[in-house]
Amino acid sequence: MNVEEQHRKKILGQFFSGKKLGNLLAAFAFEKDKDVRSIIDPMCGVGDLLKAACKLNPSADLVGIDIDPKVITLIEEDLKENNKIKLFKGSAFSKEIINQLPNHQYDLVITNPPYVRYQSLSKRVEDLPTSEEIRNSLLELIPLFNHLEDKDKEIFKLVTRAYSGLADLAVPSWILSSMLTKIGGKIAIIVPESWLNRDYAYPIHYILLKLFNIEYVIEDVDRVWFKEDAQVKTNLIIAKRIPRIMDLWSYYDQKSYCHISISNEHSDKNSIVGKIFPNLNNPELKLVHEIKKAAFQGTKGLSVKRMRFRDDLENFCINSSKKKWFKSLEQEHDISIKSVAIPKSIKDEILTASEDFCSLEELGVRIGQGLRTGANKFFYVDCISQSDEISEVLPDSSLFSSSISIPNDALRVAIRKQSELPEGYCIDIEQLSGRVLILDRYIRNSDLIGREYQNSSRKLMSDNLADHITNAETINIGSREKPKYLPQLSAVSPNIKAMKNGDLDTAGFWYMLPKLTKRHLPDIFVARVNGKKPKFYMNSNPKAVVDANFSTIWFEHNKKLNNFSLIALLNSDWVLLCCEFIGSIMGAGALKLEATHLRKIPIPKLSIFDLEKLSELGKRIIKGYNELEEINNLIAKNIFKTEKGCSIGKTKIRHLLKSKLMYRTRGE
Repeated sequence: MNVEEQHRKKILGQFFSGKKLGNLLAAFAFEKDKDVRSIIDPMCGVGDLLKAACKLNPSADLVGIDIDPKVITLIEEDLKENNKIKLFKGSAFSKEIINQLPNHQYDLVITNPPYVRYQSLSKRVEDLPTSEEIRNSLLELIPLFNHLEDKDKEIFKLVTRAYSGLADLAVPSWILSSMLTKIGGKIAIIVPESWLNRDYAYPIHYILLKLFNIEYVIEDVDRVWFKEDAQVKTNLIIAKRIPRIMDLWSYYDQKSYCHISISNEHSDKNSIVGKIFPNLNNPELKLVHEIKKAAFQGTKGLSVKRMRFRDDLENFCINSSKKKWFKSLEQEHDISIKSVAIPKSIKDEILTASEDFCSLEELGVRIGQGLRTGANKFFYVDCISQSDEISEVLPDSSLFSSSISIPNDALRVAIRKQSELPEGYCIDIEQLSGRVLILDRYIRNSDLIGREYQNSSRKLMSDNLADHITNAETINIGSREKPKYLPQLSAVSPNIKAMKNGDLDTAGFWYMLPKLTKRHLPDIFVARVNGKKPKFYMNSNPKAVVDANFSTIWFEHNKKLNNFSLIALLNSDWVLLCCEFIGSIMGAGALKLEATHLRKIPIPKLSIFDLEKLSELGKRIIKGYNELEEINNLIAKNIFKTEKGCSIGKTKIRHLLKSKLMYRTRGE
């Protein structure tokens, strides 16, 4: 594959399923051959899933759609003997394509949505429609599906209008696939595990809970199904379309679904489960048969568990109940829920005595993200030496080769990346060489043209600093064909603001960052991307500016915690375990902890006495003492209540955390 083909494949999000994964997904999707007469893959790629489905029922009508004519040609060649297949070249979101389909509802919708991130959908790239074009197309398609009841159409309309503009292509793909599934039919779909925890996926959770009965979730334990292409952990979801559920809580009160975890040790060259049932032509079907008759007892590296829907529903409602679309669709039902929930995977492993948890925000804490300058190479510098009034700093070597002198009041100490973090739990501002340029107190003489400088509180820059900014404006950070300059960057240009009412102090220039807020100067912070176990750090005093590489935490008024009790709490095994289950697992096993993840951490409600004790322990770990065991004892006591329960529960938490870390980081 040449460079151009690789680029096109990446743009179109083409991570093809492959024969082994296709056979596994198809096996779990088929109830009986005769029940699956019509099959569609609306984003079929090279046809791996269609071929697997055809293998199980050669007499079924097959439909495939793909935007890439090259892959359609490959399917036509591979399935040229099959006269039951119809292929369409174009976008599955196109009204023209949907109108050409032989049917608008299918017994089986089986697909692996292209992994196209929202950044690629924000503007036209290659043949891809933009995100807004896809949204508008979906809204146009909904009336075409005559098999949908009016109330179902209303659900699809509201969800389509409401899903986030930050969503990748999987979200609209889910919506389309759901509309194509007939009542009694099934949807079988491949999704990255991290996608399931994203806020923008909750509208899809609603569709699944409201219109489908989830039968199987199959987990790629070792992140190997797409190891060569995407290096992400993947889940397969198989769900049966059912009539709309009126009362979610009543319906799901006693229901469960089957969760299957499959390790790579059971894979052979022909099948993902080939070593479990050797010498069989269809080991996938054998596994399904054994699970259905409850005869499969499990084997090392493969587990089969029943999971309560109520836990999924509780988690979903906690995260969606305040959304306008959810309130509109569920206004007939008074849903009273807690603010946070223990992740169901932890619940299944650790039975807690307490259900009394709260969120960090309920404790007077706010959570956000650090400083995003939009042009780190310009705004960040390294301090070489410092006097009472002036610092000698070294700009980024890709922009400038020599140091410059800058007034101290135009600089602020900054922590930019994880390599600058200390071994302990608190940063020392004296040890940090990073600085961020804070230039709103200064103005270049050249920016005064046509403006009155009198009565301005801003100082005139030295020639040295003014020349530095002027030089930065002229450096092309793009390519020769597509030049790009710092003032034009999308995250920098908003710094430019017109002067109001002749007041020079209200004018903004590209080199002036917005005013720093508490989220830029937090009390505590944690890396957003963690290769190993996350660690929460306390900021210095005076505070350093914290970069957007970190999620930031700060106190508002009426706080129930202090810096020391919070740093102790956040570094407890309980919180770190919740982070592992709530955060998003990225390629190569890195854990992403965004503000939205941290807001979901369930915190046991602590007494004033326990908070004071936690504060003392926090002070000691800041000083370098190892008090984590005592911290874990205190947290476990509030979760498990009894002395025996505390001892057992603390051990379970530690073992589960160790196990989760081992699986996540085993690729390192």
